[in-house]
Amino acid sequence: MAAAKSAAARGPPWAIATRRASTPAFHYPPGRDAVDSVTVTRGDLDRLKPDEFLNDNLIDFALKLFLKDAAQSPLRDSACFGDLDRDVYAFSSQFYTKMQEQRLTRLDGASQMHALVSRWTRDVDVFAKRLLLVPICEDLHWSLAVVCHPGELLDYAGHWSHADRDDDAVRPCLVILDAHRSPADGILMDLETRIRWWLQEEWRVRKPEKPPLVL
Repeated sequence: MAAAKSAAARGPPWAIATRRASTPAFHYPPGRDAVDSVTVTRGDLDRLKPDEFLNDNLIDFALKLFLKDAAQSPLRDSACFGDLDRDVYAFSSQFYTKMQEQRLTRLDGASQMHALVSRWTRDVDVFAKRLLLVPICEDLHWSLAVVCHPGELLDYAGHWSHADRDDDAVRPCLVILDAHRSPADGILMDLETRIRWWLQEEWRVRKPEKPPLVL
């Protein structure tokens, strides 16, 4: 009888499973003073099992862990490696998802889209970074967009490559890491357009004293 009352107090199985899934497993980065920490729950960890789908929490955690591990690499003292805290900025997985809420068919679509995500860069100058990492989820499939050398974009306005530039020159570009989609895929074309328009608006808003950036 006591066991039955205890089980009843815990609630039905679905409620127990829901509570377990939402129970925090750990925080990363750890510590009370950690900035922008990700809370990984037991439910998130269950998604690491075979045939499960990764969610945004796991992707955000993985990017933070990757950058932390890279910062501890023996290569960190190399001039080519750079200072990751200074040179690399990883966006939350919600950044591009929020960006997609705005359709790009309207004339003011770019500015409206930028306004939706402006809080992500309120305290960071993305054009001072060497790499911008943008995780993207489309149809339960994850990919990663990497904006390389955004600070050099003004020198390449109108196109992302120059035939008459020194081959050793730093070249801004957009790299999309996706093993399952071709460059002609409409999703990737939409992604490229959104990132390009967002960069133009970010430049216009954050650097009004500079010439306009047209990509």
